[in-house]
Amino acid sequence: MTTALPQSLLDANPWLPLANRLEGCPPFTPMTLADDAATVAAEAAKNFAFQLYPQPFIGDPAAKHWVVGINPGYVDEDAHDHLGAPCDTAFPDTPERLARRQDLLTRALRLDPVIGFYPFDAAFRTIPRRTFGIVGTQNWWLHAAVGAPGSEKFIQIPGRDGVDFLAQAHEVTTRELFALELFPYHSATFGLKPADYAASAHVRFVLELLAWGAANGRRILVRSAKTLRQLADEADVRLPFAAFFVTRNPRRFSLSRGNVAFFEDPDCDLAEAAAAFWDE
Repeated sequence: MTTALPQSLLDANPWLPLANRLEGCPPFTPMTLADDAATVAAEAAKNFAFQLYPQPFIGDPAAKHWVVGINPGYVDEDAHDHLGAPCDTAFPDTPERLARRQDLLTRALRLDPVIGFYPFDAAFRTIPRRTFGIVGTQNWWLHAAVGAPGSEKFIQIPGRDGVDFLAQAHEVTTRELFALELFPYHSATFGLKPADYAASAHVRFVLELLAWGAANGRRILVRSAKTLRQLADEADVRLPFAAFFVTRNPRRFSLSRGNVAFFEDPDCDLAEAAAAFWDE
């Protein structure tokens, strides 16, 4: 199995110019690709938080398991994570921690493998964990991807807090998980149809990544089979859907044994699909 993206794909990454602009300067608005301003209709754009850093990729593509989302959500706490906006429920923050988060968000645009699965960096420990109303980049991914030993989650780590726990979560998820978004701008309600953003350079790039990943041994889990099919049709790109997996419940995403099905057989035996996805 090829362990890293070829240089030709890395060079085709449409986010490199934005990363160049962000390095060494404060965030600016809008943080979008040049062709996306025309892609998003004015009415729909009101739902997007273009002042936040786009999050097209999380983790290292060398990871064997890829997760394909639709787009990042939005809650007010995200503005604290990305921009240091005041937040009554947040832990005390420092300029150094904010600078660290912004540096990680910028380097992620480059697909920098050194930063790994960056939501588990200690600088993203910003919002206390709650049983309900899970908010904050780190908390969302902990809830979605990591469980205690004996749970249904594929990634299991003892404990739920502390530096050691986060260090373990970072190490394991960096090795095992790479996340992509089909449209990487934050929104509280995502109302776009695939035809609205299929022409985005990001979509084209993601489709190329997925084709490469399937050909190079990656296990690819898609949150919405319908959306990915429509985007591929709109872009006239053929993907090996028979090799993909799909979440059984896209509304409640979790990287767990009960939520993985074969892309073209969503009513399959879930234990069989889980074993195939995680190579168990």
